[in-house]
Amino acid sequence: MIDYLIITDEQLTNELENQLRQLFNSEYQADYGEWTRKNPYGYASFDLRVLAISGNRVVGHAGCQKRQILVNGMPVTIAGTGGILVDKAYRNQGIARQLLHHLQKANTRQLGTSFGYLGCREAVVPFYEACGYVRIDTEEHSLNRLTRQPEVSKGTPIMICDGLQPASEFPNGIINLQGVPW
Repeated sequence: MIDYLIITDEQLTNELENQLRQLFNSEYQADYGEWTRKNPYGYASFDLRVLAISGNRVVGHAGCQKRQILVNGMPVTIAGTGGILVDKAYRNQGIARQLLHHLQKANTRQLGTSFGYLGCREAVVPFYEACGYVRIDTEEHSLNRLTRQPEVSKGTPIMICDGLQPASEFPNGIINLQGVPW
């Protein structure tokens, strides 16, 4: 049985943080080094997390950060989503889908964000679409996760989901993330 725990970053205990470090390092340490809570591989940190727990062990994670981005210079409040990971032994059981489901609800209720937002690889677009995300085609400006220098990407999948507003109302235009991605 999998339980889902929704917590703020301040509620993350040392034990849960250590388990997250183990989970992320088991997947990414060889390529990206040691995971840290405040600067996970250079990406933005999270305000809110959903943890999948089996027994007393964290086996999945999804996180988000409330941020005001700019779309054609106009402010839009989003929940930038990232850090979606399920332990290899627990994959293909619908856990990632449940993590996102719980996170989307929490984005609206606890953070009061207008939309969920994430960037992803082309190969996982169908998964996010099945979880309620809609792909948008636009140019995205952000800071590079390693150098913190400005960068522009076009054509990389950007996915939006409902928050306080339906995804269909997300404004068209060039996006400025006002920081590093998630």
